[in-house]
Amino acid sequence: MDRNELEEFAYNTSIENDELKLRVRGYEEQEQIDARKKFSRKGEPSDADQMSFFNEAEANEDQGQPEPTLEKVHPPKSTKHKKQKGSKDKMLSSLPKETTEYRLSPEESVCPKCGEPMHTMKKEIRRELTLIPSRVEVRESVIYSYACRNCESSGTGSPILRADKKAPALLFRNCLVSPSLGAHIICRKYDNRDPLEKISSDFHMQGVKLTKQTLSNWICRLSEQYLSPFVDIFHGELKQQYMIHADETEVQVISEPGRTAQQKSRMWVFCSGACQDDKEAHRPVVQYLYSETRKREVAENYLQDYEGFIQSDGYIVYHTLHDGIIDVGCMAHVRRKYYDAVSVLPKSGRRPSAKPCIGLKYTNDLMDLDRQRKELTTIAEMTDFKKKKIAPKLRKFIKWASDELPKEKDGKYRDALLYTVNQKEYLENYLLDGRLEATNNIAERAVRPFVMGRKNWMFCKAPRGASASSVMYSIIETAKANRLKPESYLAWLLEELRGKDMSTFDLTPLLPWSENIPEECKQTL
Repeated sequence: MDRNELEEFAYNTSIENDELKLRVRGYEEQEQIDARKKFSRKGEPSDADQMSFFNEAEANEDQGQPEPTLEKVHPPKSTKHKKQKGSKDKMLSSLPKETTEYRLSPEESVCPKCGEPMHTMKKEIRRELTLIPSRVEVRESVIYSYACRNCESSGTGSPILRADKKAPALLFRNCLVSPSLGAHIICRKYDNRDPLEKISSDFHMQGVKLTKQTLSNWICRLSEQYLSPFVDIFHGELKQQYMIHADETEVQVISEPGRTAQQKSRMWVFCSGACQDDKEAHRPVVQYLYSETRKREVAENYLQDYEGFIQSDGYIVYHTLHDGIIDVGCMAHVRRKYYDAVSVLPKSGRRPSAKPCIGLKYTNDLMDLDRQRKELTTIAEMTDFKKKKIAPKLRKFIKWASDELPKEKDGKYRDALLYTVNQKEYLENYLLDGRLEATNNIAERAVRPFVMGRKNWMFCKAPRGASASSVMYSIIETAKANRLKPESYLAWLLEELRGKDMSTFDLTPLLPWSENIPEECKQTL
């Protein structure tokens, strides 16, 4: 090669080498993040004063500061949590109580010294928590029919009267499942995350042979005949609220028509915001929705005719919905990007002056301000606080990210800056209403029970089971959001619904936020 060819070759090789270095750096950073998520402590600490994270002891040390004298040194205050008086009594006050008194008989309560009867001096109370294990019993309803012998003897035909209206109706004809048993099975699977195989095995140990197929069929039938109308009501209630939090996660359905067992379907989650209008009662709602795909049409159909705010994790589908919907970004997802960028820095570089640490500090400050906003009581106060305190900080952060982005070529720090700039419009939408949350953590927490349960039961057999799962999760999580005990609420619900015509029956008094809910269904702590 001549000189010009050698120079061109060297230049191209240098460019290729730089690109490969950036690619290797990206792989190494991702490997560090994956290792941290797998082996390190879970969570993303947000305390900016953690010296082990930012090395603030070295960064803020002052060599000119004199050493403290002996008089200035004080022993550290104890951080041991002190037990509050009366906490045990408060906890036990809501539980059923069984009291047994132990006394001496008149013959035993005789003074051993003089032989005279002794009086009660004091009493000692010992308390312990006992557990009554669940057991399966058979409840028989014997229904008598009555006929008139006089009419029979006269040959005119005897009328027949039955006492069936006095007996509770069966949930399903010729089926053994009762409201309490159905509620127990549903909560074991969807709230306790037990696979049906485990539930079937536990019943077998109690002498009841209920197969996994039987339990699955009961769940699907209870969902389709009794509980699915509640989800439609939840949908209508959500569309009346000013704010909806949205998220979605994968679910594997083995036998979907036209799809392979390896293809992943989606479980969508929509839930109400944490704050309501000053004059309206808060009605927390969590609704799950099963679909085969993650396409825009699913969200568009669900949110048809809805006007309000949608907060999501930045999924592009929510950016392109109809004009009545305003998409709000999530600061927690922004913060996660900067946290990853900080975590791949060498320990010596994790100083407050490091650029990724500056970005993390911005997100921490904004989330701290949002926590202060939540302590306010009226919407007007929240809106004013956002205008005066949060808006300047947020815009300063976005401008900083926009200025820093052109300086970075690759790496996790550039990913964080790029995500911030791309989400600029949706992050600023957070300022439009004082009630809006800074994060989508409400939806993140709502989808977690499904994700945790999926680790145990792994997949759904058919779309029918996946749809039933969405109904059950919706009712259980909405009940918990309204501070109800899911199993007690479901048992009461099915007891009220058994034998009813669901097409005409009024479900309003049975909704989780209704004032008609019995006290035994409500959480006490």
